[in-house]
Amino acid sequence: MSIARNPSPPNSDTVLWRYLDDWKFEKFLEKFSEDEDWCEPSETKDHYCNDPGQLWFAYPRNFGDRFEGSLPDANDNPEEYCDRMAKLQGLSSEESARRKQRFLAADTAALKSCVLSMAQVCGVSCWHENGGESREMWEEFVVEKNGVAVRTTVGQLEQALAYAHNSPRKQAKPSVCAVGYVDHWAYFLPEDGFRNLLGIIQDSWSYESEVRFVAKSPALAKIPMIIKKALPEDPREWRGFIDGLKNESKEEYVKEVGDKCAAAYVDIRRTGSEGFNIPIKLEGLVSEIVLKSGCTSNYRATVKSQLQQAGLTGINISNSTL
Repeated sequence: MSIARNPSPPNSDTVLWRYLDDWKFEKFLEKFSEDEDWCEPSETKDHYCNDPGQLWFAYPRNFGDRFEGSLPDANDNPEEYCDRMAKLQGLSSEESARRKQRFLAADTAALKSCVLSMAQVCGVSCWHENGGESREMWEEFVVEKNGVAVRTTVGQLEQALAYAHNSPRKQAKPSVCAVGYVDHWAYFLPEDGFRNLLGIIQDSWSYESEVRFVAKSPALAKIPMIIKKALPEDPREWRGFIDGLKNESKEEYVKEVGDKCAAAYVDIRRTGSEGFNIPIKLEGLVSEIVLKSGCTSNYRATVKSQLQQAGLTGINISNSTL
């Protein structure tokens, strides 16, 4: 039976793994170099401090699942959405009818389009939740002979993102979300903002035991998210002005943001962009590095050298037991 609630975020001590081919691991340890994607041409970059470490966020369309970033059926249907929310909140039939009438009278199509477009121009960093290694994750995500599994925790990853020295992290606003494996035909999501949509996945993918970090892309971060009103000069006229234009202003704003997000998504598809990096502080992030079973004989030395070049010492490097 489907549960009508948003998945709860994992605890900070939850163990996470990221399985990487050797070239992806090398990129992970490199200095962040995408400053120009986050800055306007006129902005100075003097405040950037490019320490090693960058985390890849992929656009949802690259995951090969048509449900990524989509609304469950119950949320997609305005009338059913109202009925489900009323039942969840325990409203009386009279109050339920009043709210439903008010909701259906609004431009819900524009709001829905806006949320869906915003989800598609976010980036997602996927991690595997498990106390130990996973044979399935090795087979699915490390296709080359050499590769690693990086072990960390939710808390370590949150700190690594928070203490990165580059300002793109502030613009991207990365946040952790638990993943709910659901039936999109039956599930109901009360909080259906764009980040929430990226926290539910069709239940056929449940074997991945995924924890996600969701971040705004450079394109989304540049879209204003504040409603601006030209208030009359006389404060005594403010109340009537705002009351008269409140709903209209909101609907116009939602449509404008939605159109900009949709245009950004079209541009992303046109350029073939698959995602973006944001800076991450490597010190204190990595608990252990596990080498893929059957890797080349000199790969351990290569990984050790890569870690030293990134300023990381004392990290345990072990061989896979699978």
